[in-house]
Amino acid sequence: MFSYQFHIRDYLTKTRHLSLTEDLAYRRLMDVYYTEETPLPSDPEHCARLIAMREYADDVARVLEEFFVLSDGGWKNDRCDYEIEKYHGKAESARRANKAKIEKKTLKSELKSEPIQNATQEPKNPRTHKPTPVVEGFDSFWKAYPRKVAKAEAQKAFNKIKPDADVLAQMISSIARSCESTDWLKDNGQFIPFPSTWLNQRRWEDESTEPSIQFEGML
Repeated sequence: MFSYQFHIRDYLTKTRHLSLTEDLAYRRLMDVYYTEETPLPSDPEHCARLIAMREYADDVARVLEEFFVLSDGGWKNDRCDYEIEKYHGKAESARRANKAKIEKKTLKSELKSEPIQNATQEPKNPRTHKPTPVVEGFDSFWKAYPRKVAKAEAQKAFNKIKPDADVLAQMISSIARSCESTDWLKDNGQFIPFPSTWLNQRRWEDESTEPSIQFEGML
């Protein structure tokens, strides 16, 4: 991590009793923890050397015992671990959002270059079944949707909607988000609705209901 939130009020509340050297040790230990994103070495003297406080190894040891928990991997701090996980979660969300934005632009470009389908062309043999006309953009939708069943019904539902480029982009983006949701991932995707059902219910307009984590307190 290159930066982290520092909650001044929480910090002062929990550290007013520390001496100047203990306070300095705690701040430096947190800097090392966030920079390396791993537990601190189990040997307090090693930790003291890492933060250039060899002559204050006893102060470093007291800080470790009060604010960290010794595990098999070293000294751990739950709040630091939470902040690191939250940082990477935000970074991953930003990457996904940027990827979706690029895909939306690419999709619009592809739609403009797709040839217009002749939806009124009659079959050469009048006794053959007349196929369902293909509305522009259906192939892109079908490629993105993970549950490929009842394609003819999905095509009929898609034709009724006749989405423009913006609506189709919303559909693709919604499908991408749903593919990472708990409901669509559990039990090998058996709860993913039929594509025709998803279209008829205009599910791309649903608001996200994924839970968010709230955390209060500094240490």
